Formats: sequence, structure tokens, C-alpha cells
Amino acid sequence: MSYRIHKVLGYGFDDLKYDKKELTDSRLNFNSFLLNEEEFMNHFDFRASKALEDYKKFLSQKDLKLGMDTPRSIGDLIDKGGVYVDNAVTFDSEFGSKKVICFTPLTLIKTTSSPWKRYGDHIDSYDSESKKNPYKPRVQIIKGGIYPFISNYEDRETGKRLDSWSLNSWLRNYDKLKGKDFSEATAVELYDLEITASELGYKTVEEARDRIVASPQPDIVNLLRWSGTINDENALYNLKPMLYTYWS
Repeated sequence: MSYRIHKVLGYGFDDLKYDKKELTDSRLNFNSFLLNEEEFMNHFDFRASKALEDYKKFLSQKDLKLGMDTPRSIGDLIDKGGVYVDNAVTFDSEFGSKKVICFTPLTLIKTTSSPWKRYGDHIDSYDSESKKNPYKPRVQIIKGGIYPFISNYEDRETGKRLDSWSLNSWLRNYDKLKGKDFSEATAVELYDLEITASELGYKTVEEARDRIVASPQPDIVNLLRWSGTINDENALYNLKPMLYTYWS
């Protein structure tokens, strides 16, 4: 058997929860048609194209926040063929890491000059083989998000987008703490955080910390909501931008 390398860009979790060998992570519905092949076939009468048509209809809703997956781009996928809804999911507990699941916008899988999923690429293979433990699954968390979905922040409670000099100042000062609690911050560090939190409309640094979050990538949000895959809406804010590498 010949093993080939997989490289996947997307958003997901690298800490799926298990009870012994049983997958029990409550954040996701593993019986949804996106993650359960039997449910998918029953839901769409064994017609993969019907799923794309249904997703296109879902994306046509008024006031829905869109990313790269739009009614038009999904329509193009339907016309060209070769990409199916389940291609958006990378989860391989046998050859990859059983703790990793990654979701990729459908439009970015094949149809761009820089696709977000690659399989069997010779350059990727030789590059990986030059590293220590080359065949071990690897997850690289991409700080700040994946281009072009970078540096987008919002208020967790209101959903309002945050974009200002004060936000940049808050992020820069908060990053300086390097994981320290506010009680461990110096007087200067805490003062700078208090000023920018106030400018952003928050009463305390704790409130700012809890409510300022990176915006969930809209394509993944839409995909998970459409398919009934997300159980906990708060988990959308915990999806990690990642580059996932494994062999199978």
C-alpha cells in the first residue's frame, strides 16, 4: 500500500473529546448528515448534487453573513462537478489524529489557484520527509487567522464587528501578558489595558477579555448551522485556524 500526504487548511478542533474509544465531544453533532454518511444518503436520497442545491438555497437567505461560499460560487461547483459537501470535512481517526477535525470552505477546496486541500503533492511529501517524525500527524495553529480571513474581531454578546485603533492597542497590550492573569500584570500593563478597554466601551478588563473574540469564519459557521453539526454556538468562537498534515 502506498501512503500519500494530505495537507488541509481550515478551521476546526484539535482536542476532540473521547470516553475511552468512544467519541463523545458535545460541541458537535456527529449524527448530522455532514458527519454521518448514512444520514447524508437518507437526507438527500443518495444524490450528492442535491446537497449542494440545498446548501445554495440556504446561503440565499436574506442578511446571512457570507464568505467565499455564496449562492453563485456553489452554483459554479454544481455546474463544474468534482466537489461535494462532505469534502469540506477532514476527519481521519485511523491514519490522522483522532483528536482533529477540520472544516474547509467548499469554494476553496479546488477552484482557486491556491487550493486549501492537497493530496499526494510531491513537494509537500519531500518537505515533510525532511522533518523529524515525518509521518506523524501535525497541526499548525495559524495565529490571526488564514488569509484573507485575518484580523476580524467582534463582541461575543452583540456580534458587532470591532475595528479601531483602540482594538489594535488592546490586542497588542493583551498579547504582552503572554498568558499571565491580570493579577500578575504590572501596573503599567494593567493601566494600558484599562484605558483601551474603556475606549472600546467595556467597564472592566475582565469584561473586555471575555467579550472580544476573533470572528468565526463565515463559511464554516454557515456550513455547520445548515447541516445541524454545531451543538454549542459558543464553540464557533473556539474553532482554530489550522494547517493539518497527515499521511494515508
